[in-house]
Amino acid sequence: WPKLVSFAEDNPDVTLDGEELTVAPGSLFVFGGDAIDRGPDSRRVVATLLAAKERHPDRVVLIAGNRDINKMRLVRELAGAPPAPTPDSIKRDRPALLRWIFESTMGARGAFGFRKEELEHEDGASVSDEDVVDSFIADLSPGGALARYLAACQLAYRTGPTLFVHGGITEASLS
Repeated sequence: WPKLVSFAEDNPDVTLDGEELTVAPGSLFVFGGDAIDRGPDSRRVVATLLAAKERHPDRVVLIAGNRDINKMRLVRELAGAPPAPTPDSIKRDRPALLRWIFESTMGARGAFGFRKEELEHEDGASVSDEDVVDSFIADLSPGGALARYLAACQLAYRTGPTLFVHGGITEASLS
């Protein structure tokens, strides 16, 4: 969230008023991916970007990042099909399993804690570890915020000679 705020600050083409991102007519805003896992404001960032895309479909492009896309597997993995190397001792403990998945298979060491902090800030009260798991499942369910965000994203965007992707293009990518 602080990076999005900083980007919009004194920007003549992209403004952020509260949580409403506006892109000036004739301008294009391309978000390069990884809207989540970067701090305790992931849900806020996703909601703001998605609302901007819905308001300005021709001026906002959302590129899906690996940290966004990899969350899709959580629904299956938390419903009884965890990754093969999952320790038996945590397979039935959803919060422990989710923490392990983030830390061991997604490179998202702080994601669980970030989500818990964000939910507590939103609710103004403490939330349980099960609430954290449930929030990820709800966000990924049909109509959920992250599911809608991912549906609005694309893997690449080209305008003129410029290609936008998350990550990079190398010679090996082209062969």
